[in-house]
Amino acid sequence: MFGTAVKRLAFKTWYELNAREKQRFVEAFVDTHQRQYPRSRTNRSLRALSARHDTRHEDSPSLFAVFYSDIHSNRCRRFSDPSFQRLLVEK
Repeated sequence: MFGTAVKRLAFKTWYELNAREKQRFVEAFVDTHQRQYPRSRTNRSLRALSARHDTRHEDSPSLFAVFYSDIHSNRCRRFSDPSFQRLLVEK
């Protein structure tokens, strides 16, 4: 348990990410999700949401913040695969 907490401290939270880091996460998350769950109907929705990322206003759909936080806190078994863990941004 302690090791997990230390690992989490090594990565930025969603709110610490700059716009470019958020954009990279969104793109990589969508690609990773599609590889991990190729038959998931969610993939089409994720693609559509990722296209709505607005770099001018440094805005991204808040759903991706939830996904990032779930991966960061290791809350969701669906994202426990190391390929999702590699999407986290180091401090």
